[in-house]
Amino acid sequence: MKLIHVKTNDPVVELDKEKTKIFSEMMEWDMKNNGIAIPEYLQEQFNDQFVVFFDDPLFPKAFKEVYYELRMNQDEYKWID
Repeated sequence: MKLIHVKTNDPVVELDKEKTKIFSEMMEWDMKNNGIAIPEYLQEQFNDQFVVFFDDPLFPKAFKEVYYELRMNQDEYKWID
């Protein structure tokens, strides 16, 4: 599954079960160093973690269900298979 920028069709992130590829160096740095903050009401779904880091097996789920849903403008980005 790939996340693309709607206007340019440029890939932003590619997710699969084994790896995550982030095409933006700035976003990749941020995800590797800061992770994705998980809101308290969702932490139970993420093994009670308050942050999920890039190397965590839950990272693809956190990116799609938390970062994309809560932090990204969904009019500018879309998922494709």
